[in-house]
Amino acid sequence: MCWLDVQLRRQINMIRLWLRIIRMSESRLPKKICLWDKQNSHRNSWSFDVKSILNKYNLSQYYQESSTLELGVKAFLDIVMEKLTDIGSEKWKTNVNGMPKLRTYIKIKESYCQEQIINKTMSSKQRSVISKLRSGTFPIEIEIGRYRQKPKSERLCKRYIF
Repeated sequence: MCWLDVQLRRQINMIRLWLRIIRMSESRLPKKICLWDKQNSHRNSWSFDVKSILNKYNLSQYYQESSTLELGVKAFLDIVMEKLTDIGSEKWKTNVNGMPKLRTYIKIKESYCQEQIINKTMSSKQRSVISKLRSGTFPIEIEIGRYRQKPKSERLCKRYIF
């Protein structure tokens, strides 16, 4: 589905909140607290976490309010989303390639993106077939043979299921 994992989504939400706070007027309490936290930054502070996230993705130059606001919030969020999507894509590739059960899935889905078929209206039978194929539970010989401990070379389809 191309969803970012929970940790990356949490980091994006932290950055979004940080952007909202730094755009606030100096008189607002959240802005005052954020500035105080930034000045008294220690390892267990929220500002330190935001700074660490930006450092982790080579965006530390934007930790200063002025450079972030000059760039623009939308442009900055686009940069963050692009970096985190790239990281999510690399994690996905590593995880999928490391699981032999997903060898059929890898042949169908080559990149980390949402497929057009997801947005189409389908019958429950069609959705079921796609889900089984993607999850490695579709009753084709390469999958069934795994349960019967057949060698991969002998797991050839003998008939069409459709």
